[in-house]
Amino acid sequence: MPDVSPPSPSIVRFATFEVDLRSGELRNGDARIALQGQPFQILEQLVRRPGELVTRDELRRQLWPDNTFVDFEHGLNAAIRRLREALGDSADEPRFIETLPRRGYRFIAPVEPIGPSAAAAPAAGQTAAPPARERRAVLPGGLGLGVLLGALLGAVLVFVMARLNEPGAAAPGNQIAAPIVASNGVAVAVFENRTADPSLDSLGWLVADRIIRATGRVDSVVVLPQAIDAGPAGDPLAVARQSGASILATGAYYVHERGIEFQARILDAPTGRLLHAVAPQTGALAEPAGMLQGLEQVIAGAIAMHFDDFFGGLDLVSHPPTLDAYGEYRAGLEVFESDYPRSLSHLERAVAIDPAFLVPRVVAYFARGNLGDAEEADAILSDLERGMDRLTPAERLFVEFLRASRELRYAQALRALEDLEPLAPASLGVNFNIVQLSMVLNRPRAAVEAHDRLPTSARSLRHSIGTYRLTVLAQALHLLGDHDRELRESRLAQQYAPGVLGLASAETRALVALGRFDELERVIDQSLATAPVAGSPARVMEESAKELRAHGHREASIALASRAADWHERQPPGARASASAREQFGRTLYLAERWEEAGAVFAALLKEQPGDVWYQGWMGAVAARTGDVERARQVAAGLGRLSGRVAALWRATIAALIGEPDAAVALFRDAFAQGLPFGVHLHNSPHLESLRAYGPFIDLMRPEG
Repeated sequence: MPDVSPPSPSIVRFATFEVDLRSGELRNGDARIALQGQPFQILEQLVRRPGELVTRDELRRQLWPDNTFVDFEHGLNAAIRRLREALGDSADEPRFIETLPRRGYRFIAPVEPIGPSAAAAPAAGQTAAPPARERRAVLPGGLGLGVLLGALLGAVLVFVMARLNEPGAAAPGNQIAAPIVASNGVAVAVFENRTADPSLDSLGWLVADRIIRATGRVDSVVVLPQAIDAGPAGDPLAVARQSGASILATGAYYVHERGIEFQARILDAPTGRLLHAVAPQTGALAEPAGMLQGLEQVIAGAIAMHFDDFFGGLDLVSHPPTLDAYGEYRAGLEVFESDYPRSLSHLERAVAIDPAFLVPRVVAYFARGNLGDAEEADAILSDLERGMDRLTPAERLFVEFLRASRELRYAQALRALEDLEPLAPASLGVNFNIVQLSMVLNRPRAAVEAHDRLPTSARSLRHSIGTYRLTVLAQALHLLGDHDRELRESRLAQQYAPGVLGLASAETRALVALGRFDELERVIDQSLATAPVAGSPARVMEESAKELRAHGHREASIALASRAADWHERQPPGARASASAREQFGRTLYLAERWEEAGAVFAALLKEQPGDVWYQGWMGAVAARTGDVERARQVAAGLGRLSGRVAALWRATIAALIGEPDAAVALFRDAFAQGLPFGVHLHNSPHLESLRAYGPFIDLMRPEG
């Protein structure tokens, strides 16, 4: 029996929103909401089945086919988050999308079908696409190109017709979609047929359609859903400007000795300036799939890099990546601060896919350094420097910053970034490092000013460097005494990175400074109840105890440090066995003034690693705290035979603990000269209580500017 059920509606409405399921548009009243790719696909699945559970597995199958290798859990969570942002929805108090933990999602608002898609009818003054029977026929046999292409043409033309008949494929005609008016708007023109064979006209539509589909996977852009067909005498740039797009992808195809050649360009739509000329793509007409896939990869990847918030802009990069390489790079960037090994695996895959892609190599350099793998980090930096002659001025300045930072020449590193900033004013990577280096150089006000030149946005918080930038900002605000804003910024960061407990530590510092101790207790309780993505509840308690002590609440600090030590002792033996876990345990015992117990922990660690400067320093601090001044002096003398800022830091610390303030200040000056960073770690250090009212130390620590 034939199916007589009514067709699915093309436009649905919920609350003040309308969703055009055919054109891929979301509107709130008259305003178009930028929502592309996977977030829109999820919305489509949900509004087609309001009130029903849509399982995570269903979404995986719809959005990530079996041959797609991605971190599904992370990708789905990120897409749901972006969808909620677009709708102004909340996971905690949902109006539209309800989460059913470990199962899936349900659309809980009433959904009303309101009619056919607006895209189905041409707007006033526009010409509708001709019906299928009026399209230029594409006949097998390829007679138009004669002997040269005759044997090959049949296969590609059958392929073209099959793709053009797919649902959602663009059709020839003079179509202009609704304006997008977005700084990240992208228009794609129908590629011009310069083969002299009219029967290949439809190939230009196919290419444009594939580029639109590929670019739609990039969540940082808004893509015009229909290709621009300006006609033989028309101007695609004028149509792109009319649409409100900021860039236009356009091109042409020609007869080539191998079959056919595509040439493509990416233009700045308002000015017509060439941003990037894509390397010609050639291939046999008998095997078009690989050639077309290569074309969409390089064009969509270049567009993605142009709008990249970390280090984007086709003027800045010497080699735009393929789309797959870009996707791996972004996956690595999103987890950079929370999971360095996982970040590295994505970054290294990006480089393997596209070895000339510079930015993931830069991020991998930072990841290696943060993991303590100095040899690998140095190898990456040396490799970048060997290719300096191939880099753009912006890239060269960034590599100069890396080298100066590696050699602890922080003032020179900051100057390189300040020279780079006018070339890349919207680069989160540049701005983040300016903010961080300003703090290292004891310039918290400059750090705040730098941050505010690139204000926080929802997009910048989609990866962990954006949230970590907020924690550095919070530290600067803490040193400047602006604790109300410090609290706001630290809480904002946690909304976008739940489970990263280092961000909770930033919140507790502000709460202690504001005297809001009930809220402090709630944050600590929440950290204990959280399954952490990074960090531990003990570290939150440790940082809170240090801040309490710095603000004169010694008894509360001791009690909280003891609570942290008790937490460590309750952990399974395997979780307590690592050197880092035992070191943290020793630090909490020290804060709890359980000096002998702390000394036993650090003595055991030092026995295992006799040359470790940190463990030696802790043994000196414990000796000073227990009144063994002679032993503390011996440790300091041993550290004096070592070079480096860490040894100088511990010598200064021991001098402060044994009551030698002049020597401590002199040693701190030496440590800063060797590259010791300023920051909150000195403000709340439990070792420096005797110096807090000492004039020369106050002068030394006073922020610049």
